[in-house]
Amino acid sequence: MDVCLWNADKGQETFMNRSYWFLVFAQWFNAFADNAVFFALVGLAGERGVLEPDQYMSGVQTAFLAAYILLAPVVGTLSDRSSRKRIIQLGVLLKMAGVLLLFSGIPVPLCYAIFGAGAVVYSPAKYGMLNDLIQDGQTLLRGNGILEGLSILAIMVGSITGGILADHSSTWGLFGTAMVLILSLLFSFGLPKIEGKKTITYAIGISNFFADIKTLFSNPLTRFALLGNSSFWMSATLMRIAYLTWLPVVLGITDKAGQATLLAASAVGVIGGAMLAPVIIKIGNVEKAIPFAYISALLIMLSPWVNGTIPVVGVLFMIGLLGGLFVVPMNTLLQSEGKKHIGVGRTVAIQNMMENVFMLSGLAVFQFLAWVGVSLNVRMMFGGAAMAIIVFTIGILVRRKKTFKVDVLGG
Repeated sequence: MDVCLWNADKGQETFMNRSYWFLVFAQWFNAFADNAVFFALVGLAGERGVLEPDQYMSGVQTAFLAAYILLAPVVGTLSDRSSRKRIIQLGVLLKMAGVLLLFSGIPVPLCYAIFGAGAVVYSPAKYGMLNDLIQDGQTLLRGNGILEGLSILAIMVGSITGGILADHSSTWGLFGTAMVLILSLLFSFGLPKIEGKKTITYAIGISNFFADIKTLFSNPLTRFALLGNSSFWMSATLMRIAYLTWLPVVLGITDKAGQATLLAASAVGVIGGAMLAPVIIKIGNVEKAIPFAYISALLIMLSPWVNGTIPVVGVLFMIGLLGGLFVVPMNTLLQSEGKKHIGVGRTVAIQNMMENVFMLSGLAVFQFLAWVGVSLNVRMMFGGAAMAIIVFTIGILVRRKKTFKVDVLGG
């Protein structure tokens, strides 16, 4: 069966096909760099004699997340009023600046905050470009699945490569990250230059930012997608940070390449979930995604008590698979509903802010629990428990309004 990812007339179909894959590969190298630099920083911590990498990386990660939160009121407007191609390129250049500044002796958290600024600028433009290229709802779900699935593959490969390079030298890891970002920049030149809406001003955009949040939270579907996605990524972030300490202690895996390879099992799972989501979950019945969130949260809670490399790999894979089956439909739902009400760029900016507020809050609680002497295993349970409670609560509220069955995307 010939599947076209776009609602375009026959004369534009080839052009749009080519544009979509330029976006996919620009994103692939971008996601690769995001995770390679993480393990380069873990390697840098080891070279500096840091004894508790989870505590150190929690602090560094906080600077990255703070950039998302502080810039959220601006980047949605930036994406919607400007050429998204240029904004994608700006985001990549900011990331390159953050990496290169690490060679200058500037404090690591500040450099990672600049890298985070590039990420927050890039994300709304990426999803805005995706929605420019794909119009149909069910097809958008498929296109999202491909983009997210391949992005997770990049996360896996980037993590492993970053770990291998970091075991040799953090300098190698940082240099490799910069080279990959150059490849992302080169692919971005193949994207179409679609002009934004110049009538949207920054003053209006910033003043409307909190009104936009109210709009999304007043819609039961977008509220569920925002909070559900945010809780999943919070738990995933806490799990990755915690495993930096848990793996050496429990499984004796001390090299960064080994840790990255093991954690890549969850990335493989998310790829599978992203690919299966359009098959299992039709866009008019996203309620079917909720049980996957519950089971994923349960596995996160149980993961600290799983011993043995193969069982740990299996649990991480299942967490990723179930997470992918949950977040891909939620992403598509949020983008499509948000596009109707406030625009994709502003919707994704709010989504990024919410996810990073959740991750930052989760890291704060994680650090507090460590400070008061709570064991690592119990702290690892926290993310899964929080996710389950949040998804259960907001799911009940949406079911009461009977809105899940509405075909919001027209697919």
